[in-house]
Amino acid sequence: MSEIVKRVHVRIAGVAYQLAATEDEAHIRKMAAQADEMIRQVLLASPHLSQSMATILALVNAMDEVNKYRRQSESLQKEKDSLALQMQHLKTELDRVREQNWDMRKDQLQMQRLIAEYEKRFEQILSAADTQEKAAAEPEPALVTQNHASEEMNVIQAHEMSDASEQTPAYTDDGTTGTVDNESELSAGPAPENPAPSPLTLARYQQSRLEDYI
Repeated sequence: MSEIVKRVHVRIAGVAYQLAATEDEAHIRKMAAQADEMIRQVLLASPHLSQSMATILALVNAMDEVNKYRRQSESLQKEKDSLALQMQHLKTELDRVREQNWDMRKDQLQMQRLIAEYEKRFEQILSAADTQEKAAAEPEPALVTQNHASEEMNVIQAHEMSDASEQTPAYTDDGTTGTVDNESELSAGPAPENPAPSPLTLARYQQSRLEDYI
């Protein structure tokens, strides 16, 4: 479908013109008004110029402004392209940092699990050590009693052996008891046939002492 050509009557620098364009009529009139203003500014700055010369000079000024805007547009386009490239690089870097951050997060979670496991094992070791220390600090009552009884029996045996070494009973020919001072006299005397039993023997005495301790 072909575009509709519009014809608009305008006045530029005091001269009537009929412009044909496909743009909106308001836009055409706006452009004509700007051209008329530019020619008027040139005539005000240089009144000696003719109408045609002022129109040409205004056209040159307009082209200069167009070129300025074009250069600015090209510079902005280059800047836009550079920003787009930087944005692409930043997006790539962001993806890399996110992946690295995720890996670090996984390592952190694994380290936290290991720390929790080691702390649990450490508490178990401390608990076992405390239990062993308490068990070693508390002696067994039966063992202590037995040790005291053994010490007492050793004392009694030592005392009896000392008494036996000091005096050894012997029997004379008439049946009375006596003492001998040395081994020669003991061997020379006759052995008693029926010695009188001792009222309290060493084994009985040790048994009674052991029962007292128990």
